[in-house]
Amino acid sequence: MSAFKKYWWVVGIALLAGFLHIVPYLYFQNNLGDEYQGIFMAGTYDEDAYLTFINQARVDKSSFDNPYIFENRNDRINFRYYFLETLAGWKARVLGLPMDKVG
Repeated sequence: MSAFKKYWWVVGIALLAGFLHIVPYLYFQNNLGDEYQGIFMAGTYDEDAYLTFINQARVDKSSFDNPYIFENRNDRINFRYYFLETLAGWKARVLGLPMDKVG
């Protein structure tokens, strides 16, 4: 308990950071109502591509059936994260998770 009393300010900063992170989402959801479309699931602007690969693995389709991967198969940078996305998709399939719960 003495450690908590000594470092109480660290907990305060962590709570403040969390509060500052969530306030914009709550603000826009409250002000826009039904017009609010939500936030990006993965936090990136190209999440559609990544989530497509994860969903292909989740529904037991090979990610190499994707025409984008086939057309760009000689560009080595494109094969960088497919293994991780496949693992995330397999995890979702084994656990029976819907796509909005994968992460």
